[in-house]
Amino acid sequence: MTISKETNICISELKEEDVFPVDVFPEPIRKIISETKATLSYPTDFIASAICFTLSVGIGNNFVAKVKEGWNERAILYMAIIGRSGVNKSHPLSFAMQPLFEQDIKSSVKYQKERREYEKYILASKKEKEDKEQAEEPVLKKFIVSDITPERLITIHQDNKRGICLYVDELMSWLKNFNRYNSGSEEQFWLSVFSGKPIILG
Repeated sequence: MTISKETNICISELKEEDVFPVDVFPEPIRKIISETKATLSYPTDFIASAICFTLSVGIGNNFVAKVKEGWNERAILYMAIIGRSGVNKSHPLSFAMQPLFEQDIKSSVKYQKERREYEKYILASKKEKEDKEQAEEPVLKKFIVSDITPERLITIHQDNKRGICLYVDELMSWLKNFNRYNSGSEEQFWLSVFSGKPIILG
């Protein structure tokens, strides 16, 4: 998010269609934006931004845009929805991210089942193991994490190479938790993540 220090235009003076460039989206997404605005009173810029964020999570590390030789960009997006109390900030983001939440629930159920089967295999006798295929330790696939340390985030990312997102309902709570568990530079960590640079734990 970029905020210009010098501007001669107030937001209230902008026409509604100039606030967010909805026309850059394909028709199905434009329809979602218009329908949620009409039926749920979602502000256009909030729901459109939330959809952009959800799409970036879905794309993850699957695709890289080559701007020019030596300059590649990934679908990494940091987004904060800011507005006065009661202007419907949280609901558009929850709505847009609902498919990710649902997929994480399905993945969690699948993981718990596989974990139980794996633990049964580990506890089985040598004779019982000979009659079964060797079981591999399951990993939890997920899109969303929250309230997490950088160290734990890196560990989870190792099992989710596609990419993951940090979802925090309150921006200030995330900022206040910087360096909560260590004396390192958590700000530098998140800047490096945004740049797509490799993270090395010291």
